[in-house]
Amino acid sequence: MSQHGEAEPDELEYQLYVSGEKDEKEVPVDAAVQAFGHYFGFAQEDANAYASLIVGLVNYFETCDRQCAFRAGQPLYDEAARLLVRERSGRLLKAVVAYCRHECAFEPGAPLYDEARQQIVADTSGQLLTEVLKRIAQDETPALVRLGWDTPKALDAFRDLYLYTEKEIWLAAFLSRLPDDPVGVATLPAMHRDAGLPDMRSGALPALIDTTLARLKPTPDGLRWRKVLEGMQVGHLVERGFDAEAVRRYRALPEAMKSDLFKASADWSKEAACRSVDALESNAVALGAALWLEGQAEEARTLWQGVSVTPGFNPLRDAITPEVTDKALFELYLVGDQTAVEPHKDACGNGVFRGGSLEGNGALFALARAAPAVREVVARRLDKAGYVDMAVWLRRPQAPYIDPEAVSFLEPLSDLIAIAPDMARTWKAFAEEAKARDEALLRASNGPGHVKVAGEPAQWAENPLPEGMSAWPEDKEGPKPPRNLSKWIGSVVRYEASGKEATVVYESAEYDLAGEIPAYGLWVALKRDGRWQTPLYLGLQTHFPYVVTPGSNLPLIDGDRLRLEVQVREIDLDTITFPPVSLDYKRKAKGLYLDIPLESLRADADGDGLTDVEERRLGLDPAQGDSDGDGLIDGVDPLPLSAYSAATDPRLSQVARLVLEALAGHEARAIVIRPRPEQPADDILAAIAGGAAPKGFRQTLFVVAEKDIFAGIAGAPFRLIVYSPTDLERLGRGKAPFYPPQIINLFAAPDGSAYFVNWSAGWVGGSLIIRCQKEVCKGETVGGWIT
Repeated sequence: MSQHGEAEPDELEYQLYVSGEKDEKEVPVDAAVQAFGHYFGFAQEDANAYASLIVGLVNYFETCDRQCAFRAGQPLYDEAARLLVRERSGRLLKAVVAYCRHECAFEPGAPLYDEARQQIVADTSGQLLTEVLKRIAQDETPALVRLGWDTPKALDAFRDLYLYTEKEIWLAAFLSRLPDDPVGVATLPAMHRDAGLPDMRSGALPALIDTTLARLKPTPDGLRWRKVLEGMQVGHLVERGFDAEAVRRYRALPEAMKSDLFKASADWSKEAACRSVDALESNAVALGAALWLEGQAEEARTLWQGVSVTPGFNPLRDAITPEVTDKALFELYLVGDQTAVEPHKDACGNGVFRGGSLEGNGALFALARAAPAVREVVARRLDKAGYVDMAVWLRRPQAPYIDPEAVSFLEPLSDLIAIAPDMARTWKAFAEEAKARDEALLRASNGPGHVKVAGEPAQWAENPLPEGMSAWPEDKEGPKPPRNLSKWIGSVVRYEASGKEATVVYESAEYDLAGEIPAYGLWVALKRDGRWQTPLYLGLQTHFPYVVTPGSNLPLIDGDRLRLEVQVREIDLDTITFPPVSLDYKRKAKGLYLDIPLESLRADADGDGLTDVEERRLGLDPAQGDSDGDGLIDGVDPLPLSAYSAATDPRLSQVARLVLEALAGHEARAIVIRPRPEQPADDILAAIAGGAAPKGFRQTLFVVAEKDIFAGIAGAPFRLIVYSPTDLERLGRGKAPFYPPQIINLFAAPDGSAYFVNWSAGWVGGSLIIRCQKEVCKGETVGGWIT
């Protein structure tokens, strides 16, 4: 396939496919392989071998799922390596890497790698290197850079790979091979840099750019390149919030270079220039905002003169010279400019993205992608207009946080990609400053902590089944429970009864909101003398790491002990995505049981009506009956982690109730998908076959919010646990998924007449606007999403 996913006639796999059909009818295998070999001029023996290998690759990689072991010693791998020595055109090499792109043992010393290296070195055109790397470039391994490092066309290949993937590793490789006097080497078009990537955050790539700048000669071609690289550095600095350094660096440039810094280079094609418009203009806008904040208004306006003027509301333009009333800002920033109907296009015909995200379509959410200086200019306008919450939001780090200490792709290539030590120190200092600043802002935005005690499971022991006792077969059902079980009981996973006594183990989302992951909490209920006792929470979640067998040869109750046969079916956290259609196991075992004293499940040290296991799971204090100190014991307190306050603004309490109404029942929309079996079905079919979350009456609701707007809720028919983001970190729930709905944003109009709310449970979320007239508030859902 080509890089755009279109079949190319010169590809082996494509010709093998078309040779198998004629006039929409299947061709006999022998005839198809003969036609395939004739097209390429292969001997019949070679055609048979190559066709067999390609079919084998297709079958293998469509069925091996995540358990592929495509390494030396595996028969198909060894056959591919053997045939590559015979087929020297590079066609078979491209076919092999196209199929095994994520599973190839592609490191020096591996047969496939070494043979690929020989063929690439022999190809003087450089096309084979580029095409092979494009097929596996998403892996970004240093070995791929080494594959073509010292080949004659390495510079061209690395350039193509950077433009194709926009990955930092290829830019680094290209710059390291760039001559000191790059005569005739076309400069790179500007591209939007993602400041959240590890090599940008660590400062490694900017340090390399400065190293390259230091060795460029002051020739016409060197100066062409200097302008492009200086523009990259200034853009990176303003993206990361180092406005003073960006301005200093900009002002140090020659006047001729400053005036052209954010304009297309003369050696760019029209296509490259148009591709670069957005990045160049974004950098010009950001640097202009940095100058404006320094009080250099005229210099800022000079930079902004060359930027395309977009119709409709522009928050930066309004922040410089207000164009709308303060009251109008609520709708424009949160709902969007309803007057701008026609999509705007720049001079190249590129559509200009007006903003919008899962959080909303207003100007505020579009600003999440803007540089900190732009956000600060706008935040000052919002501060003055009374929209403090929105101003605070704009001042937070908007890119996903990535620790700059994350492993850099450049470190393993230090013998090839040299960075000047002084440049490395300078940019490392910038990275450390940015890390400290971002961490402080994130801590401040996470709210206070309320959790009293970190959770831990009940006291239980994992044992092998007694000697001679066989494990419950995986395909065998267990005893069926009666239909008239208590409303408290959720999805039954094990049932055992004898006379008037019965025991049921069931799954429930009471304390364990696992979204679309089958990781709900495990509970046990006992029926004694014909009456069901209060269910007991085990403090465990399905698949982390156990699943309960539907039956067992081991009795479920032995005196006052629960003896629960289980299998280890631990879900691999690395396979959790939404929708979770690719779940795999990290660990599997069977023939085990958990020995759990029922006394440990019933223990209630403070006598507040909640067991110690429950309180630890919820973050309450098992030694203190009134965790929040408001005079109500935890077992009856509707807000056990947040002290009730009668002084709460009644309007805010209305808002809180409307938010809870919007969140109520969201988990019912989950399509719970079990981990893949040994022979996985198609992902889409797995999703269609997904089941619902466990049924059962729930009396506990969870919500995560930076600000506790729920302190005024009294008399609710449920227990409401309000966490801050800080609390989530302190809960100590281990690896098991927990996805309570979180109030991501709560923005209020200055006069309290309107509120905008975003919420998310990780796999589902939505937005609502609450409008208040006098003392009556009404909510309206304005957006929603589900994976």
